[in-house]
Parts: sequence; structure tokens; C-alpha cells
Amino acid sequence: MKINAKSLVYTVIIVGAFVFLCFRADKVPVIGSYLGGDLFGEQSTLNPDGVDGLLGPIAQSHYDSFMLTLWITALLCITVGGPFVYALFAFKEKKGFDPKKDKLPKQTHGNTKVEVSLIFYSIILLLLIAFLPFGKEQIPSIEGVAYFFEGKSNKHKITLPEKDPFTINVTGHQWWFSFHYPAQGIVTSNEMVFPINTPIKINLETNDVIHSFWLAKIAGKVDLMPGQTNRMWLYADTEGNYSGQCAEFCGDSHAYMLFRGIATSQDKFDKWVKAQKKPAEVESLEGKAKDGYDLFMGKTLYAESKKHGMETNPVTCATCHILGTTEDYQFEPYRKSPYPNLTHFAERTTIAAGWRDSNHDEIKKWIQQPGKVKPGNRMWEKFAQAYGVINSDTTQDIWNRDETESNAHYEFFTDEEADAITAFLLSLKNQDAPDSNELYGKPIKSRKQEPTTLDSNKVKASGKSTKDKLAQN
Repeated sequence: MKINAKSLVYTVIIVGAFVFLCFRADKVPVIGSYLGGDLFGEQSTLNPDGVDGLLGPIAQSHYDSFMLTLWITALLCITVGGPFVYALFAFKEKKGFDPKKDKLPKQTHGNTKVEVSLIFYSIILLLLIAFLPFGKEQIPSIEGVAYFFEGKSNKHKITLPEKDPFTINVTGHQWWFSFHYPAQGIVTSNEMVFPINTPIKINLETNDVIHSFWLAKIAGKVDLMPGQTNRMWLYADTEGNYSGQCAEFCGDSHAYMLFRGIATSQDKFDKWVKAQKKPAEVESLEGKAKDGYDLFMGKTLYAESKKHGMETNPVTCATCHILGTTEDYQFEPYRKSPYPNLTHFAERTTIAAGWRDSNHDEIKKWIQQPGKVKPGNRMWEKFAQAYGVINSDTTQDIWNRDETESNAHYEFFTDEEADAITAFLLSLKNQDAPDSNELYGKPIKSRKQEPTTLDSNKVKASGKSTKDKLAQN
């Protein structure tokens, strides 16, 4: 058969462009970010090895399996899609062809040898995807399933102990995560601290709708399903502050349901646990922080309550948020509570489920206008109902309702009240707790930027702020 040079050129251009986009869509000017996204972002599965291969082996095994599948897909595109595209040009109906006068080419349907060959070709490719030890971790895809869900790997020989493994129970809420450490007897919110070089068993439950737990640079994603417990495991061999997010749409503020996975050394983790078990220190508060504590507990009448002619506050911060050690509460009700605990609030690096940095201005804004910072959140809803901004029949999609859209930015505290409550919250840190920079490390630096010398325990911060990076994500 004579090769049609023009059709061959068209085929090379089209198939070559498709294969290129599979691997480097981010390189396309102007629209590259829409096709490929930020391949080097803090939550990118396509960059699990981070800087100098310092990140989790589970995420790396997922990346290796993905890349193997992508290479095989490119091969299929060339070997199957190529002839198809060539045929579209080389054998298309010629200009001036008249089916009534001109003779059709010889019609053939089916070729046993070709069909059987394609079947075996597909089987071989599937076997390669399932069993080929590919990539940095050299873990076959089919072994990676057990690696992820059961903690078993022939390569690393890291397995979860049959009895009493290190366990963290994760509960998803609209729109934040709680982390319960049964062996340590503590519960935290939105920042999950765990030791490196230790296999961690994760039990996943939801307190309301379906969520998905995704810590991209450490492990894959698993859904949290109502009425059942799903499981996964994770393992980190490098200290760092890793970004995570809910990856299943769960309502108004799904996009703002983030969290942190904080990998630290065993010594610093033990120090953190010891501090977490101690109650919040409120007896020695003075000045603005003491005023904030009284406002938080509802001992002082709010200006908004006075405006509505109320003699007591209908709802307070302490109505929902707990201050105290988890030993003061039964585990299950405390873990399932739809409101984050604030016992050691000032030790955390973020607020609003990882959506904002923890600093005075952001905390004040969050207290005054939670409906503006995070649409649909329950903190705004409770205050809005108490003061008649919305009625009790308003559904959870309050941001989209006509009667509440104009009120979503309502301020429930004056500047003075918000300042005082913020000062109180920023005092909630145990003096024995490890410094955040010491414990958390710093965000992983993108390979897009200049390389940095790293030691075994620290990862340099990137040039961009965490807020900028979260905005991209």
C-alpha cells in the first residue's frame, strides 16, 4: 500500500500534540493552567516526590502507577489512534466521488488474525500495568492496593502491627475534619500531627454527608461514607507540613474544607501529646484576653444582644466550642461533635479548616463575618438564627437563598469585642507545647523555584505565602 505523505504528516501532528498534552499540558501558553493545572502545587498528585525525593512512599507508588498507565496510554494512542487518524485522511471520500457512478473500494469486515492480536496486545498491556515493578518505588500497581489499604509492601517491609497499631480516627464534618487519637486520649481539629517512620492506620467516618480524605503528597484519597468505617494507612519518612483537602463535593464550603498533615519526629510528637492533654490555661488571663474570655463564655452581654433588647446572650462561643482536655468528655460524643475544639487554638497554624492563616487580623475577620469568609458555615447560621437574621426553616444552602444572601456579611461582634475574643484565642497555648516551626516544619518548596539545600529534618518554605498557594488550589 502506498503511503500518503500528506496524511502521514497530519497524523504525526495530531497524535504528537495529543501525546504531548498528556504529559505537559501545563506548557501550553495562556490555557495551560486550565489543561494541566499547577503540576507543582502543594496538593498535586503529579509531584509526589517533592524536592529531592523527600516525600511519602505511598504517594510515590501512586504516582509511579499513574505514570506507567500514562506511558501505556501514549503507546495505545500511537499504535491504535495513529492508524485511525491516518485512515481518516488517507481514505476519506475524494472530491467529486459519485457513489452511483464510481466503484466503491473493496469492502472487508473483520480479520481474525488482527482481532486476536489486538486482544493479546491488550492483555499484555493490562498485565504490565498490574504487575510491572515500575518507577522509583518499584511497587507493582496490584501490590500498591494492599500497600495503601493494608500497609503491606514487599519492598519496604513496613506492615501495620496486628495488635494495637498507631491509629488516628478521622471524622468528616461540614466543613472541617476532627482527628481522634484513641491511644493518646486526645482530639484535635483540622491539623493532624503524626510521627515519621511510623505506619499510621486511619479510620475514616463522617458525621453528616460523604466526604473524601486526601493528603496528596503522603497518600491517596478515600471516601468517608455515612454509616460505615473506611480505612487506609499512611507513612511519612520526612518531617513537613503537608496540605490536604476534602475531595468529594459536600456542600457550600466544600472548596474551603482543607486540613494539614503534620509529620514530625517521635520526640516532638510525644512532647505535643503531653501538651495537648493539659487543659487550656485561662485562670491567669489579664486585660484584653480576660475580657475576651468573658465574651467567649457569654459572661458579658454582647452589643448585638443589647441592640435586640435581650438580657442574656441567646448563643455564645462556648455554646458549641469546648475548652478542656478530652479526658473531661466521653470520646465518641466529643469526636462526633460538629464543632471544633479550641483547647489549644493558638498552637495551630491555620483557621477556618485550613482556609486562612492563624493571625490576629484573619481571626478577627473570621469572628466578625464568618458568613463572608466561609459561606454556609454553621457558626454563622447559629448566630444568624439567634438574632433573627434568618429563620429556623432556612436550609443549609443559606448562601444561595434570597432571604439570606444580602445578610451573609452580617457582623455579630463589634470591633472591640472581636479584638478581645481574638486576644483570648491567641492565648490558648500550653507553655510546654513545641514551637510551631519546630514541630510543623514548613510548607514543601516547589521544584518550579530555585533549588535549596535541605537537611534531613527540615524543608525550606517556598517564596509564595501559604495563602497564595491555597488560593491556587
